[in-house]
Amino acid sequence: MKKTDNKQTKHKRLLVINDHGIFGGGTENRIRTLLVKFLETSFFEEIHVLQIYPTDAQKQELLPESIKARLFIHTIKQNYFFQTRELIQKHAIDIVQCHNLMAIGLLPLLAARTKNIPVVFYAHDYWPICGYRSFMDPSSFEKPQLCKKDHSFGRAICLSLKSQIKYFFWKKVLNLSTLGIATGKNMVETYEKNTVLHEKWRIITPWINPFFFERTYPTRALSLRKQKMIPHSILFVGSLLPFKGAFVAVQTMKLLVAKFPHAQLLLVGSEQEHDSPYRQKLENIATYDNTLKNIQFLGKKTTEELRLLHRSSSVFVFPTVCMESFGQSWAEAMADGCPVILTDISTLPEYINHKETGLLIRPNDPRALAEAVISVFQNNDFAATIAKKGTKYARTHFSLDNTYPQICTLYSEL
Repeated sequence: MKKTDNKQTKHKRLLVINDHGIFGGGTENRIRTLLVKFLETSFFEEIHVLQIYPTDAQKQELLPESIKARLFIHTIKQNYFFQTRELIQKHAIDIVQCHNLMAIGLLPLLAARTKNIPVVFYAHDYWPICGYRSFMDPSSFEKPQLCKKDHSFGRAICLSLKSQIKYFFWKKVLNLSTLGIATGKNMVETYEKNTVLHEKWRIITPWINPFFFERTYPTRALSLRKQKMIPHSILFVGSLLPFKGAFVAVQTMKLLVAKFPHAQLLLVGSEQEHDSPYRQKLENIATYDNTLKNIQFLGKKTTEELRLLHRSSSVFVFPTVCMESFGQSWAEAMADGCPVILTDISTLPEYINHKETGLLIRPNDPRALAEAVISVFQNNDFAATIAKKGTKYARTHFSLDNTYPQICTLYSEL
């Protein structure tokens, strides 16, 4: 039997370790989609998830009935190291899959290796080698100029001496992983420059929820499609945490309203409660610029509601100032036919052909973002062209069906 046969493999039970488990943001959505695929194809007989934050029981009900009896979620309640070893032994785990461990830390990875269990590390971003994301408060990204674009310095120079020591040991433990999966060439080069998992990397293109490839829409969506788009509307989807770059989009509005006084910035995502310090900071910027009337805080939306916004907005912006490796929100918008504007940073240029499938701008540059948005507003044919080409690219490249055989091959070879 060939190793690439998705129906059978020498691995029987998988343990997945991630701070937020399989429910949360883009990373968790990708994890959940992959695990469902693993179980539906019987690549694994049983999967266990170890997380630090509890999961809402209602969310678990969204899982397909066919896999619920074989997917088990565990919340860390004791020493991370010993609980991981106990799970591995009790459930006969034979492979461990690690994701974002900013809260949990690397002790579970160390525990797996002491049991001689293969570990696959998914690098969804640069948190293990970024001082702001790992050793400082990731919410306090007040000085983005300290974030080096290429991280090629080999050490986190923004750290204190004490944190440098911790950082050194983190890399030592991370290097015990059997295999690293990266989202692009830039990520591999960056980790390699920082002496992490040398020559152990494989590149797997990220995937998005298959729901965004469906061409059928609810009745209310069909009625909305018959209407005109929301004129001169800019959609941002993501947390208001500073490194996501929402403040860049807000600063851009002052430049936009001079030409388009009725332009609207639609902010979707978390941290949008009235008492949120991040929302208050953005409102202060908009009040100072006299553009608060042009900004709507829409909060969290369901997948169906998000698709409606994709279909009705003029352009989607992803002005991150951090070394994010992908950013699922823009890929979903692209798949839904919305023109996208991304920061030219990290692996993002590897997915966007500038002025063909989207637009790329300099990081932390409101004027550059404004110019890109205006180019979309002023040229409907240009906007329609990049939207159409972007959708075709997303449907071709961001489907798990395309990358799943590669993942199965890698796991079978461990």
